[in-house]
Amino acid sequence: MPLTIHQELDRSGERAKPAFRYPNAPKEVVDRIGPVRDFIMQFAKFGRLGSFNAVQLALAGVFQRFPALHLFFAETQIGWLPFFLEQADIRYERHSRWGEQLLGVPELDRPLSAVLREHCSWGFQADRAGVELRHHVGVERLIWATDFPHQESEWPHSDQVLARNFAGVPEHEVRRMVAANAIAFFHLDARPASQAAGSSAAITR
Repeated sequence: MPLTIHQELDRSGERAKPAFRYPNAPKEVVDRIGPVRDFIMQFAKFGRLGSFNAVQLALAGVFQRFPALHLFFAETQIGWLPFFLEQADIRYERHSRWGEQLLGVPELDRPLSAVLREHCSWGFQADRAGVELRHHVGVERLIWATDFPHQESEWPHSDQVLARNFAGVPEHEVRRMVAANAIAFFHLDARPASQAAGSSAAITR
């Protein structure tokens, strides 16, 4: 089943609970750390929409328990992702040991960025800078959208946005970002509509 998060998980109102349930965290340690320097916040510090949730899931061991789990964070834009992934690794190297010693958070067996690259895809609209940096994230993890009919939509200028976004990008990479990645993630029928309709008609007959 494809699982999609619209930008990020809502943590307002009744959902405004602590950011993380630490396996072994004495109350005095948690109180001393406080919400600003929270362990999870250390790694999402330079991220944008969805980064905090992705870090939560990775450090809670969700992706280890469900190795086939793949999430799509829609409408996050992508230009910030390379910097976020780089800083997440730097800060994980710097902070993970005290997280394990004081809070009981097991260390990952590989870089945090590697976990997120394997299990998370990200959505974007008009983001030329992000497209130029695509290989720092992975072309197979990026999905373009037009978001019709919301105010974020590029309609009726989607063609111009596509031309600007993907100018100079190899055709096979463009196809991945505008079609193939979405087809794979949502398990869509990749055949042309005319072929799919003909197949359905044959089955009906």
